[in-house]
Amino acid sequence: MKRFLKSEDGQTAVEYILLIAVMATIAFSIMKIAKERLLADADNCTESSKSMICMFKGIYDRRDFVYFTIMRTR
Repeated sequence: MKRFLKSEDGQTAVEYILLIAVMATIAFSIMKIAKERLLADADNCTESSKSMICMFKGIYDRRDFVYFTIMRTR
């Protein structure tokens, strides 16, 4: 009985299970944040949206770019 109580095999298994659970929770949180920030619809941007697409769309408007043609010289 004493040998069973002093055995640490069960403790390490529980520690690994808890470690995997914490890592999975962190991974899902990071994926949710990345989805909100990176994968957004550029047509549905609001002032409160945090996505990078909406941020760049707010900074750079189409009217800011000058359209030009490249001509070949001889």
